[in-house]
Amino acid sequence: MELGSVSDWVSAGCNAVMAGTAVYAAWKAPKWIDKRKHENAYDIAKKIILDDLPELKYKIESTTDDITFLDTLINNVHAINGFINSEHCEYCLSKFRTKQNPTSVINKKLRKLQRLGWSVKKPYHLT
Repeated sequence: MELGSVSDWVSAGCNAVMAGTAVYAAWKAPKWIDKRKHENAYDIAKKIILDDLPELKYKIESTTDDITFLDTLINNVHAINGFINSEHCEYCLSKFRTKQNPTSVINKKLRKLQRLGWSVKKPYHLT
């Protein structure tokens, strides 16, 4: 019976350690994946609350102010002839022509939260 060389024993020992590490990683993987999903969902929720909702609120308020202002001017156009210019109208309309609507961005992130396992109570659909 041949026992092999020292390098064979070292190689066999390293393989056993590697197999043990793989089994341990496979055993811990579901917990790590759940933790990682929760961290990702938390980051998305934090971004919605701290960035997206204040931006949406600002956009709604400023657009409402502009619409009220334009409505006042249009209702009083006979008294203030020539006060409405195309630059101001274009500025007001530019708020509606943004590339990404904040409500669609928020809805997309809320759907992503649901896919990550978070419970999002309906109605959450912002239109």
